[in-house]
Amino acid sequence: MKKKDLVIILIIFLIVQIIFPLFYKVDGTSMLPTFRDNQWVIIDYYGFNDQYKKDDFIIFDLNGETIIKRVIGVAGDRIKIKDNILYINDIEIEENYILEK
Repeated sequence: MKKKDLVIILIIFLIVQIIFPLFYKVDGTSMLPTFRDNQWVIIDYYGFNDQYKKDDFIIFDLNGETIIKRVIGVAGDRIKIKDNILYINDIEIEENYILEK
């Protein structure tokens, strides 16, 4: 592959990355053990009108900071946390992915 081709590929990659970011670097430990600090993740871009499912991961911007979180409930679900226990639709949910209460 020629140097010129590599430069074109890099430019296209950077343009796509700016418009539709697909690679994110995890910053922090709130998603341990699923994601580690400084770990790179590749996302599947859903768009704005698709339906998310329970246990999907979402990446969104909050006050200029990129946040990654797990979906625990969807439209119509009743979510309650009582005494550090998560209930969805009045069913206790065991959160095996959480390291601490």
